[in-house]
This record gives sequence, C-alpha cells and structure tokens, in this order.
Amino acid sequence: MPSAVYPGSLDPVTFGHIDAIADTARAFGNVVVALGVNPGKTYMFSLAEREALTRQATAHIPGVSVTSFSGMLVHYLVRNGESIVVRGLRDETDYSDAVRQDTYGWQQTLAKDVTAFYVPARPGKEFVSSTSLKVVVKEQGNAVPLAPLSTLQATQARMLGQYVYGITGPSGAGKTTICRMFGEIAKRRGIPLVHIDLDRLGHEILSTADEPLYRKVRADVVAAFGPQVVNEDGSINRKQLGQMVFGEADKLEQLNAILHDPIFFRLNDMLRGKAGLFLVDAALLAESRRTPLVHNNVLLVEAPADVLAGRLDQRDDLNAEQVARRVASQFTADAKAAAVQAAIQDANHGTLARLVNAPGLPDQQVEEAFDTMMARVDIYGELRITAFLKALGVADAVGAYKSVRALYSGHDRFYHGLA
Repeated sequence: MPSAVYPGSLDPVTFGHIDAIADTARAFGNVVVALGVNPGKTYMFSLAEREALTRQATAHIPGVSVTSFSGMLVHYLVRNGESIVVRGLRDETDYSDAVRQDTYGWQQTLAKDVTAFYVPARPGKEFVSSTSLKVVVKEQGNAVPLAPLSTLQATQARMLGQYVYGITGPSGAGKTTICRMFGEIAKRRGIPLVHIDLDRLGHEILSTADEPLYRKVRADVVAAFGPQVVNEDGSINRKQLGQMVFGEADKLEQLNAILHDPIFFRLNDMLRGKAGLFLVDAALLAESRRTPLVHNNVLLVEAPADVLAGRLDQRDDLNAEQVARRVASQFTADAKAAAVQAAIQDANHGTLARLVNAPGLPDQQVEEAFDTMMARVDIYGELRITAFLKALGVADAVGAYKSVRALYSGHDRFYHGLA
C-alpha cells in the first residue's frame, strides 16, 4: 500500500488535523505529516516545537511519521519518491486554496505523477482550526474540545505566559500548606506565583457571588437538594449540604455536575490578563474530572490516616463520628492517583507526582517537589530564564527572553533551536 503525505503548518496541531491524519492513515496505511516552512509567514511555534507537538498528538495513530520541509511541497514529494498528497478541507475556501496550490505544483517538472486527495472535515470539526484555537485560548475560553492537552499547555504558555499546576489530595492532607511553601520558594527565586483555591471558588459561588450565573447555580442546588440547604439570605448552607453529599457518591456527582462549568468560568476570570505560575488547589480535582484544567499535571499531597483525622478535627471542629464519615467519604490517595493516571493515559499527556505531608516534612523534599513541578510545567523555560535575567538586573526580562527565543527559533534555523 502506498504512503501518503499530509502537508500543513500545524501551528499548532488541533483535533481537526488529527482526524484528517487518522482518516488518511486508515486509507493509505502510512502517512508522512510534512510541516512546511513559509518565509512569509509568522509562526507562533518554531519548526522543532511544531514537530514535537504533532508527534505527541499523533503518537496513538499507527503508521504516522512527522517531518518538515522548506520550499515547494511538490519538490519535497518528487525528491522523496512520494506521489500522493492528502489535504484536509473544512469549507469552500480550503478547497479553493488546495486546488490552487496543487495546480501550481502540477505545473512543475517531474510532478505529473503526483495525485491529490481531499479529506472533508468530520461533523463538528468544520470550524476547528489553529486560528480559532488561538482566539479561544487568548480569551481564556474552554479550548479542551479543540486540541490535545499537550497543544493547549504549549499554547497557553506561549500566548499568555500562563503555567498551571494542580495540587490535590484528601481533605486534611495539607494542600494549602504545601501551596504556601511553594509560594515562599517561588518568591525567593523570583518566579511569579498565584495560589488559586478551587474549593474556595466553589464556596464563593455557593454564597457571595452575585452575578446572575451564580445565583442560578444556587437555585439549581436548591432544586436538586431541597430547601433545607438554603440560608435566609439565599446563600447555600455548605455544612448542611456537605452532610447530605459526603458519603453519597451519586449526590456528590450531582453537585459536581452543577458546579463544574461555573467553577471553570470563574477560574478563567481569575486568570485573564495575568501571567506566571498558577497553583490550582482542589480536593476533588481528580474525582470531579477537572484535571484538564491543569493539563493533567498534578501533585498529589497525602498524609497518614491518623494525621488526616487529627487535622480535620482541629481545623473544622468536627466530632469523631463526623471526622470518620468525612475521611470515609473521600477518595483515598491511591484512588485519586488512579483517577489522575487514567486521565493522563486517556489524553496521552500529563504527569503525576506524590508528596507525603506528614509532621516533620523536610524542607528539601518540598524543594524537590517544586523543582519537579517547574520541570513539568515550565516547558520552554520562560519562568526560570526570566527569573535569572531579573536577578542579573535586566530591566525587561520577559522582553529579553522573547527576543532570544525569536532569534533562536526562527524559520530559517534548522539547528541550535531552543526546543
């Protein structure tokens, strides 16, 4: 069976591209995804970065390889003995552009044996493009349906300078303490860090958030769980609600379903216009399937059962029966880890680290956990390099970093790139 070449910029790769590549692989067996270099085009990602993102996004498709070329596509095809080119089409404009490009190609010497095939976008993917992805990411929208998490992490980092990491663990494990210690390390190193307590965002939605969206959420909670969960001022009695849902998996799932999208909306409001490292702290990050918010990059903070119980008793003023019920209602640390690993496997992207936060936790272990986080989320080194430049006294460290990155990642450089 002959191989086919799927050309494109893929700046960056989306689910639309991936569907077309998968369709091509089913039809032809082997597919060469050929990333072009257009000197007249400004790319968001360097050639090496686009290749890496595309390889990760297509790793699950048998028979796919990724390469790059400069000059005319038809010259690449002839030079490499390829005679089949496949292009994905979303609309009439794509078709016109494809036919025009292929007509130019057929006019070239030795190109007469090249055959072009056109693959229409699958239903629901007609409007998925690299451009639409960039618009959604720039406006802090939900881009999860548009591209793999590897692409989203890279795009959010490159466009917005935002690096997001999830902190989760059972209630009483000391997640907030670890976030505070991470904040102190980041401050010493000159790295901007924001701690976002996702549970607190949920509390705000259930109590003080006054926008119509959040008033409707509270009404939905009352409709689902009854008038006994509402206070006289219209806020939700979280203690009463907690007694109803803790230990009741179906009710907890129902509550999570009501809060999922509003929490995502409020989180993005907090991120808008900001750059740096963001710690998203949430007890139910794994079991509520919110790990895509942090691109499946998670630190699981855990503690021995007796330590959890003691902290809950001291922090929340619960009696022994309430503490036991609260602990029993939670996912264990191992169950949370399994949920995160399942999400990572499903998306082919993400990392899981674990930290036991028992009394006497050495500072060195926290430093190591911080370094592990930085290696996993600061994928282009921006946070660490700009912090270093600031320490050297560079006035515009962010601008200096971007200038160096542009110099070493230009389309005319096929070596010594930063990626």
